[in-house]
Amino acid sequence: MFLMISFFTSMFLRQDALIDLFRSGLKPKKEARVSPVLSLLAAVLLSISYFLAATTTAVTLKYRMAPVTLMTIFGTYLLYTQLSIFLVRRLKRRLPFVRSRTRMIFLSSLNYRLKDNAQMLFMVTTVLAVSFCSVGVFASLPVLARQFNEDYPAAVSYMAKAGDSMEKEHLQEIGHELDAASLPYQALSIPVKYVRVDAEAKRGLPEEVPVISFSDYRKAIRMAGFAVTEKPVTGSDALVLVNSQNNRIHIRERGLASYRLHRFKEPVKEIGYTDHVAIPEFLLPELDDRSLFGGLVLSDTLFGEIETPLKTERYTGFYVEDFRKTEGIASNLAERGAVRYEMNEPYAIMISGTLFSLRSSLYSMMLFAALLVGTVFFIAAGSFLYFRLYADLDYDLRFYDTISKIGLTDKEFRRIVTGQLALMFFVPIGVAILHSLFAFIALQSIFFLSIASEMGFVLIGFFIAQALYFLFIRSQYLRKLKTALI
Repeated sequence: MFLMISFFTSMFLRQDALIDLFRSGLKPKKEARVSPVLSLLAAVLLSISYFLAATTTAVTLKYRMAPVTLMTIFGTYLLYTQLSIFLVRRLKRRLPFVRSRTRMIFLSSLNYRLKDNAQMLFMVTTVLAVSFCSVGVFASLPVLARQFNEDYPAAVSYMAKAGDSMEKEHLQEIGHELDAASLPYQALSIPVKYVRVDAEAKRGLPEEVPVISFSDYRKAIRMAGFAVTEKPVTGSDALVLVNSQNNRIHIRERGLASYRLHRFKEPVKEIGYTDHVAIPEFLLPELDDRSLFGGLVLSDTLFGEIETPLKTERYTGFYVEDFRKTEGIASNLAERGAVRYEMNEPYAIMISGTLFSLRSSLYSMMLFAALLVGTVFFIAAGSFLYFRLYADLDYDLRFYDTISKIGLTDKEFRRIVTGQLALMFFVPIGVAILHSLFAFIALQSIFFLSIASEMGFVLIGFFIAQALYFLFIRSQYLRKLKTALI
């Protein structure tokens, strides 16, 4: 990378321009050219990007991500090169405001400082936003771990498919291993019937739909330690069986439907979604692209009327006090803690302890990598600011030496320097935090649980680090300026 940078730098900086480079510090600074149209375009691009990010859903996220990112980057560039200078010039026209204290000197210097540092401020903002988002995204992954108990209510979940001749032996083996591990458990078995949806009323559903009774759903939820908040299902009403809490983000796109099941007189009408997961995902066939539709919860009466289903399977859950302790249980049935329904096996099984251990290890590695990348990017952004300040040190010395001759006090001198340094340090991080907030709002659309606390911790942590860095650089910069001006 360093070789490539050196090569391309030598191409851009021609030999006949070196003398101009050496004399660039002595040349008078030209006033920046600002276009009101481009300034307005910066505001429009950022406003549209923020609106699209704030209104995105889990379905539209993948379509909006690229255009919103490009508009934000281009809008940020115009923000520093056009809009910021335009606003400073508009502010300078307010004479009562400008003539107060040292604001005239501050704004006059700020106008040129923004012009000279626009590209650097743009790069710092972009790098900081990438740093915040990379760390924030992976810092939010523990939210999925907190959601794990909701998605896998049983410590061991076993689904015996139709024709599973080893069901009894497998369940006994699981029970013996739990006893050997000194894990007291309670077991619950419920039947899962499959019924056919009439072809003229399928509405995107498959031919075979799994259904359970409301009383069995209630037993499974209570066994997992959750409160049953749904009212009992009656008549031809039905609840959609949610098989993962994270799939609730697709509810708005799917909506409720009604359809006729084979040999049923009245159409079944969906009246809502279950509040909890009774049977985990991957233990039932995938019935739609988003795996939102896990099946139906029917009334006990309607469920009892299904005397000749297409097939009947049996779900068995083993419930223990701490599912994490089941790591390694039934390893001969599920080597990595899971056998999915679609796999070519007569059964499906999920071992919560093993799955949680594997997922936690993956999250820890990803979070470590994100923290490493985020820290490197954050230090890089600080380096941009540091070297830019000291590159302008000679110009600042001449500037402050000139204005000190008109009677600038030490307090006024410190106020001007502190204000300009604060803008250099806190405007980029402020804009980057604003970008990241809307990015996190869009990210929230794919999480069922809130990630606000994780995002707030990341952003506040970075802001505190930037504030400490600013205080250190400010003290060093003031000391160098005072030493040179004495």
